[in-house]
Amino acid sequence: MRAQTWRRVFFTLRYIPGVAQAAVTRAFWMDALVTRYIVTTPDWAGTLDLIQRGPDQSSPRFHALAPLVVGILGESERAFRLLDTVGYERFCVALRAWVS
Repeated sequence: MRAQTWRRVFFTLRYIPGVAQAAVTRAFWMDALVTRYIVTTPDWAGTLDLIQRGPDQSSPRFHALAPLVVGILGESERAFRLLDTVGYERFCVALRAWVS
């Protein structure tokens, strides 16, 4: 194997345990907290204002669906992470289709 490949393998083996530990021990990650903050705004105008001025880069459709998901599943970690997970899975499927 080339040296660059070995560096990537070494980096990955060092990176994964730390990320896995953080995923298990942290209740919310920053993106879930931002989503929670935006979802709890009282009206759609406030939500759009936060999207335009805030740190979140998600689409307005994401923030239109998030209150529905949170309303059905309640304010839990799973509810706030569900749309991110579905979006990531859709990305993986699209990438696989594009590469194939």
